[in-house]
Amino acid sequence: GGKPSTGPGEGIINDSHNYGEIVSSSPTTDGYIGGLVGSVPGNSKLEITNSSNEGNIANASGWIGGIAGFVDTLKMDNCNNTGTLTEVNKNVGGLVGVIGNDDSDSGNIIRSNSKGNVEVANGVITGGLVGQGINTTIEESSNYGTITINLGQNVGGLIGIDGGATSNTIIRKSHNYGQIKIEKNESTTVSYVGGLMGRSYGTLTIGESSNEIKTTSDEVGINVIHKGTGAVNIGGLLGIEEINGNLTLKRSYNMSDIEINSDSDMFIATGGLVGRSLNSSKIEESYNTGNINLSTTGSASRELVGGIIGANEIGSIINRTYNLGNLTLNSSKAPDKICAIGGLSGTAVTGTHYILNSYNKGEISYTGENDNVRVCGLVGYNNINSVFLLNDYNNSNINSKQSANGIGSFYSTDNNVTYINNVYFNGNITASQKLLVMKFANSIYDIKNAYYKKEANLQVSNISGTEAITDANMKINDVNNTNGLLYKLNNNIKNINLASIDSSLSEYTLDNWIIDSATGYPALNFNLESN
Repeated sequence: GGKPSTGPGEGIINDSHNYGEIVSSSPTTDGYIGGLVGSVPGNSKLEITNSSNEGNIANASGWIGGIAGFVDTLKMDNCNNTGTLTEVNKNVGGLVGVIGNDDSDSGNIIRSNSKGNVEVANGVITGGLVGQGINTTIEESSNYGTITINLGQNVGGLIGIDGGATSNTIIRKSHNYGQIKIEKNESTTVSYVGGLMGRSYGTLTIGESSNEIKTTSDEVGINVIHKGTGAVNIGGLLGIEEINGNLTLKRSYNMSDIEINSDSDMFIATGGLVGRSLNSSKIEESYNTGNINLSTTGSASRELVGGIIGANEIGSIINRTYNLGNLTLNSSKAPDKICAIGGLSGTAVTGTHYILNSYNKGEISYTGENDNVRVCGLVGYNNINSVFLLNDYNNSNINSKQSANGIGSFYSTDNNVTYINNVYFNGNITASQKLLVMKFANSIYDIKNAYYKKEANLQVSNISGTEAITDANMKINDVNNTNGLLYKLNNNIKNINLASIDSSLSEYTLDNWIIDSATGYPALNFNLESN
């Protein structure tokens, strides 16, 4: 079909079903194709309820959805797609290709699911539910279908991309259970891939949502084979928050493994929750249990891996989060810029970053032999910014043939400060050089109450504010024993004046520390998985 007309109107589709296959007679000509609706007139409102599509859609290009191709303003409730979308191109969604109105509330998808696989030859925008959603809310909805793409630019398990800086996207109580596979991507175009959403330009709120694979196999949740020279940004929930974006992520999690294989020279950022954030973001009460394995044979300009976020720019708050997934960076060539892998954050640059009440238990490994890679227990390379680590810990092992850091590496200038307080590391490091913190000349540090296991034999000679604790003292569960780490951590909390550190911290209440019954070591007193 052609472009929708401009006449306004309203339409209602209820209790309607399609069982027939749709095959385009002009697979290279862009059109508007959907199982129930191709398109509606411009500025029109459409309501679809209690309806479904079971028919497959094949060999089509343009605006394509299992239920609808292109709709300006849409309300969808209790709708399902089980049809497969095969050899489709451009703007594709398991339910809707594009929701395209700039109205403040143009898209509402509630209690709707897609179980059909989406197989895209060359996708500009692809989503398990919605390809492009402008001002769209997705609630209590899920994707179960596998997304397979030869060329993937903006790919999300639920939404591929929003509509720009003024767009407002909400994902609430929704889930992706389908795999995302990008194969033989040989383009120079940048790829943005997320378990829930690929790319966000505007305001994005994610709450009580997840990315997880529910299959009988052990297949990787997000698998990317990349042979192009375009950058790659991949996150367990969100691929990238763009420079004008505003991300709030709360009470959400990723359980899917991420595997990236590349033989090209390019920028790669990947995180258990968010691949890359280019503006202020807030991530709270969320966690990652998926493993991340990044393997490159090219001398990429930068490789960044984080258990929560890969690349964190401009400013952020990470609060009450944790990573349990193992993180591995396999790089056979020397990068031309500093790369980093961190249990919580790969890198943070510019602005002020807060990492509060958070921890890592996933093993961290770098298999290369280049000193240009920072291998760190909590946060990787931090440059020209202020970083606040407060009430954090790392219980994981770290493996590197070069140097490795139990907490992180920090470089700051122009009155920026690296602030570390009430933080501990008790994992083991296998590396040629074992550090608690990597410090740089002319940088400013305020380190207090930083603890480490005495048996680890870390280099701390140039760091004030640190204290070695024996393994036995770390496991003392008596809150009144002044020699135990549990007592020290809790006592420090009582004496920390958050407002005197930074007024913006005063809204956060720090949890008391307890002894983890599974490990015997102090732990923050919250369990998100039971919520």
